[in-house]
Amino acid sequence: MEYKFIFFIAFGILPVIYGNTATNVGTFLDDIIQPPAVKTKYDTAVRPKTIQDDPLQVTINLGLTAIKEYYEEAAVLELMGFIEMEWTDELILGPLTDAGITAINITLSQDDVYMPIIIMTNSVEDLVRVGHTSTPVVLKPDGSIYYKTNFDFEVYCSVDATYYPFDTHECVISFLPWQITSEMITLYPSVENATIDLTQYAINPSWNIMSTSSSYVLGLYSKVEYTIKIQRRGAFFAMYFIVPVLLTGVMSILAFMIPYDQARVRYIVTGTLVVAIVLNLVTDEIPKTTSPIPVVVYFLDWQFLTNIMLLSYISSTLHIYHRHGKSKVSGCLSCFVSLLWCFPCRGKTLGDWKPPSGYGILNKRFKLQAASAFVKEVKVKRRRDDDGEDDIEKEKKVPRIKWKTVGSTMDIFYLFLFLFLNFCVYLMFMYPWINLAKENFISN
Repeated sequence: MEYKFIFFIAFGILPVIYGNTATNVGTFLDDIIQPPAVKTKYDTAVRPKTIQDDPLQVTINLGLTAIKEYYEEAAVLELMGFIEMEWTDELILGPLTDAGITAINITLSQDDVYMPIIIMTNSVEDLVRVGHTSTPVVLKPDGSIYYKTNFDFEVYCSVDATYYPFDTHECVISFLPWQITSEMITLYPSVENATIDLTQYAINPSWNIMSTSSSYVLGLYSKVEYTIKIQRRGAFFAMYFIVPVLLTGVMSILAFMIPYDQARVRYIVTGTLVVAIVLNLVTDEIPKTTSPIPVVVYFLDWQFLTNIMLLSYISSTLHIYHRHGKSKVSGCLSCFVSLLWCFPCRGKTLGDWKPPSGYGILNKRFKLQAASAFVKEVKVKRRRDDDGEDDIEKEKKVPRIKWKTVGSTMDIFYLFLFLFLNFCVYLMFMYPWINLAKENFISN
């Protein structure tokens, strides 16, 4: 009894479940693949719809394996990957059913089934048809046809190098049925809100994929668009170019702190040449685009302009400092220097008389007899009890401004002026760079 049961399972039930024998497949192929002279059941030129008024729905999926290169000057992105397409062939269901094929996939040549012509519309070369004629298709038991092929093509891509070296670019890859309206073929992404398949993607050392998305347009022609957003890995450029330029700019400003008898002009000229050399190196690396111009170009231009202004201001302060002492300082310049040093605010009055710092006799009254900026000793005169108020007022003198005082004052003024300007400019340029750098490092 047990042997009969096993025999029944092996030869009765299993052939029903797995009844796709070589004979079944051969019968199906005989029905489908026939010489052109006797072909009557299947025509590869006819859309595989039992009702020809209904459109054939084709789904497409895009996968990416590598970003080969991005040519900013030509706005061309070179990609490698694969494309998957699938559609249902209703005209092939009859032969499948007649042959009893229910559980296996059959590999067929493209010449044996209907193949929709899908092209990529934004290719750099001529309109590129998706796939290769030598790539076979897979026929599933439910009548759907699955087609997977590789690609290596170049597409146009918009260039936005505004925030180079952390610039981001969006590239669109468009697919469209060739000369077939939406009434005949509709093209959709494989799933709603599909993204590019990155399971087999090899990381690019220069570019990082930030996000991918898909969309479709159903008008006169149905179109599917895949969008890829990439960002440059700019850490090397930032450390190799931007940081040295920042430090060079700060060091150039410190030229105002060098003594007058030292090589001030030589120092600032050397700093200017350093910025010029760095600017030349950077321009060889950044994309040569005019719309928009990268912010880093404006930043380097500002650094170069700053050094030129520093050179002119240092030359002028040197001229002022070494000017002949007999020539009188103009009234406007004296007022300006006095305002910077706040001499009017610090002018001593009768009630403000105090001994100079470090003088030990605090119970005596003293008055200032002469004082000027940048003197280490202040002369004092003992006030006599019989001094009149008019005599005291006559002895009160306004500090005399000298050319060396003017030169030293202008040094301090320009030092703080350029520090303030550079701080504002650095903040304006560095803020977006820092935000983009954070996104770059987080995504990595």
